[in-house]
Amino acid sequence: MVPLDDILALIFGILFVVRKLETARRDPAHYPHVPTPAFESWRSSEMSAYRLGSNACFLKALIGLPMFLLMRNPDLQTATAVIWTARVAVVLWLIAMITAFVRLHRASKERQRLRIPLAMPPPPDVNSGSGSRPPSD
Repeated sequence: MVPLDDILALIFGILFVVRKLETARRDPAHYPHVPTPAFESWRSSEMSAYRLGSNACFLKALIGLPMFLLMRNPDLQTATAVIWTARVAVVLWLIAMITAFVRLHRASKERQRLRIPLAMPPPPDVNSGSGSRPPSD
């Protein structure tokens, strides 16, 4: 069975990527009350934190899965090396996750200070302003 920490790393990695993409899609024009340099600074810091988290998670899973396969039929030297490498990988992953969450907390405070809502603005209506509507029955 695959270790729980590798499964969690993959789940968190996917969540971080989705949030990073949502943050990247935000347009300063939707927030006219926020100065563009402040908006760009906030968006850059939030995307950087999500990037750190996603990279750490996927690297953890990339390291963890081969180690899991090596432990299926280990000799004593291989087992010792794999166990210590896995422990170091988990500790480094936890440090990266804590750092990412601290940076995300700071970015969240900045977002609140700038009064940028957490929800994405609605997409522009493609039919507005065009004057043409599909016929209705």
